[in-house]
Amino acid sequence: MNEMSSLRQMKVVIRFVDALAKGYNRRRACKEAGLSRATFYRWMQRKAEFRSMVLNYEREFADERLYQTWYNHPFRGLRPPSQSGDNRPYPTPRFQVPHGPGLRRN
Repeated sequence: MNEMSSLRQMKVVIRFVDALAKGYNRRRACKEAGLSRATFYRWMQRKAEFRSMVLNYEREFADERLYQTWYNHPFRGLRPPSQSGDNRPYPTPRFQVPHGPGLRRN
């Protein structure tokens, strides 16, 4: 019985790690792997090898996760987040808003 549970745990861990490699966050990776979040956090506390593996994968695939967050966001028309924080609409509008004496911004 113990072999079956450890085999199942290995399959769950593999599915979880694959989901992290796709750029999913912890919650979505748990859902994809069929792992409850309570079990995930219990494993993070009790299993040092699992914790280090998860942290390494998260660090390694941080850019992919950032891209997935941007790609799945409802305001996807904005540029992806950058270091400078430039989130102007893309493409840049072809016209300028008039700013005459009566239309001055405050």
